[in-house]
Amino acid sequence: MTAPDAVILERALPAAIERVWTYLTDPRYLSAWLAGGTIDLRAGGRVELDFAHFKCPGRGIVQGTMSGVITELEPPHLLTYSWRESAGTGPGGPESLVTFRLRAIDDRQTHLTLTHRLIRRQELPGIAAGWHVHLAVLADRFTEREPAHFMSRWATLEPEYRKLHEWFCSAKEQPPV
Repeated sequence: MTAPDAVILERALPAAIERVWTYLTDPRYLSAWLAGGTIDLRAGGRVELDFAHFKCPGRGIVQGTMSGVITELEPPHLLTYSWRESAGTGPGGPESLVTFRLRAIDDRQTHLTLTHRLIRRQELPGIAAGWHVHLAVLADRFTEREPAHFMSRWATLEPEYRKLHEWFCSAKEQPPV
């Protein structure tokens, strides 16, 4: 976390940049690590995700949808889209932005930077934990490991992100241990 309204996570993924790009943009692969849905892969194209169609142990109890519009697109290096979630009732939450930046490390590894910004402060720890687990599932898919139970991982990480976020927002000198 580098801002009170943003999650920034970086990962070295064990896959070529083209393969990572495919998992970010092809609906056939999105459901393996994030959510089922559709992406109209062009600037201004719609993104529709349904978390009921996510193939990971322990994710079945979480429901909701996300809709957005692609605002930046530079295949296979940059994808940004707006993000408005709904839990199935009401108009949904405020709009935020998700950016995926990819850089090839070599022909078998890719550096991914995920930035989710314009997040309501009270939601940031849960969102950070969620992205952390989703990116772990993505890495598991590249190594053909079975992902761990999603909600168990999330429940372990969310309190840690909450402590980190509280520290960041209070501007103390030393991060929590």
